[in-house]
This record gives sequence, structure tokens and C-alpha cells, in this order.
Amino acid sequence: MSFAEVQELIEVPTIAYLCSLFHEPLGTPEFEIEELEDALVYNTKSDDDMFGSNFLDNIVISLLKECIPSYKSKLTCMNYSLYLSQFLTSRIEEHEEDFSAVKCNIVNPFNEDKQEFSQLSFKEKVSLILQLIDLRLDTEDAPERIKDIPVESLRLEHMGEDSDGARYWYFFGTRLYKEVRPQRKSKPKKEKAEKPDAKTKKESKSKKYKKEEIVNDTSDCKIENDDTSPSPTPGWFLICRTEKDWTDLVETLRKSKKKADKELHQILNENFLPQVLKMLQEKSFIIFFRYTSVLN
Repeated sequence: MSFAEVQELIEVPTIAYLCSLFHEPLGTPEFEIEELEDALVYNTKSDDDMFGSNFLDNIVISLLKECIPSYKSKLTCMNYSLYLSQFLTSRIEEHEEDFSAVKCNIVNPFNEDKQEFSQLSFKEKVSLILQLIDLRLDTEDAPERIKDIPVESLRLEHMGEDSDGARYWYFFGTRLYKEVRPQRKSKPKKEKAEKPDAKTKKESKSKKYKKEEIVNDTSDCKIENDDTSPSPTPGWFLICRTEKDWTDLVETLRKSKKKADKELHQILNENFLPQVLKMLQEKSFIIFFRYTSVLN
């Protein structure tokens, strides 16, 4: 698993955003999105756990404890996969017994070959954590626990679009994501053909011969059409993570003469760039302080 693959999934920043926003109601540990990515790629251990639990283990256990509070004292990094599988199975059965017309979206990825969370694929782990967050927010005490969180923070919406129709997403922290959507092919309009008269037929025939002469004379030439330039590859991309990334993007949008780009530039420059640059400077200071502390 590579960082590129991790960063191509919208679920990863969504998990980081929700765990940050609902830190207390979810009972999850505080973390940066970089830590989540490192855990997914390197399967890193937690420095705070004397038993050497995985970073992802701690997130899953925290969520599961809030979903099944009566088992809080029994859940450990050694047995939580079993309890998790049983919890998912019970929720699926409850939904089936409810005879609800709504399709059950709960998925249990565990089976005979995959009995531990560590055995799940990268995408299965990400989907399962996001599913657990949804289940935790669906418990009885959740509304009371999140009532003081601003309503606007609960809506995940893109901040704007550029002139190519690409959407820009900011969750929290120092990262900006770009969503390039598939472009719809517009059907060419059919023009009503008029019946040619004798004079038009003669002119058309003459033009045909001239066209054939031109084609024969330029058979080795390659004619390029600006309209056939390839469209951007659809997908989800991390486009800003450093100070240079942010300033370069803002400068590029500033130079554009297109209305959508100018509007996006104003949003980024006025509402995001100052705060993001401040956070990046604080991170640099912390890294520098830790480095000098180790040397000393």
C-alpha cells in the first residue's frame, strides 16, 4: 500500500475530519491525518500504548466501546475483532427483522479467512472505520452528545469549483483536495439538410476535387485540433500539503481571467490561506524543536 493509494480515497480525510469534529462524542483519540495515513501504509504502533497496540486498533476499539458500552471493560487489542464481527452481525440481523424497505448498508467483512482486523484489506479497513463512525452516531445518546456542535460543521460540502468544473475540498488541517469529475459528452446538434440544387451540386463536386488534391499534397502532415486535447483524469487528488503548494495554487488562480477561478481565488486567499500558513509555520516550529531536543 502506497501513500498515493491512500490519498486517492475520500474516505480517509472524511474519517480524520469526523474523528476531529466528534472527538468527544466518538471517544476517539486526537490525531492528524498524516498519522492515519502512516498507520494505513506502515501499520504503525502507538507510542502511548504499553501493549504495542496498532494506531488503527485504538481508533476501532474506541469507537466500538461507545457502540457496545456494556462490553467496554472486556475489549482489548487481542479480542476486539471478535466482538466487532458479532456487533456487525447483530446489527444486520436487527435490520432484517425490522422488515424495513430501506436497504441495509451495514457490511461485515469478517469471514473464515479474515477473522482479525489486521487481515482485512486497506479499503476494507477504511470502509469499516467509517461504518463504525456512522453506527456510533446512530446510537441513542448521540443526539444529546453532539447537540452543541455547530450545524454548519456537520455538512461536508466542497468550497468551490474552478473553471474546469473540478471541485475543491477542505476538511481541516493543512491539506486541500481536488475532485475531478467525469465530463459529460455533449451530443452534436444535427442540422436539417437542405436539398441541393443543380448549381450547388456542381460547386460541391468542384470543392471535392480540390479537397482531394490538398489531402494528397499533405499526406505526411499531422493536423492537430485544440478541441481534441485530453480531458483531466477523473479522480480524487491531494493537491496542497505544503506552503508552496498553497501559494502556487492561489497565485495560479489569481492570474486566471475566468470568473470561476477568480471566485475560487478569493475564497482561498481570504478564508483559508492565512490560517493554513499559520498552521504550517507552527508545525515547522514543532518539528524543529523536537529535532534540536534530540540532538541536545
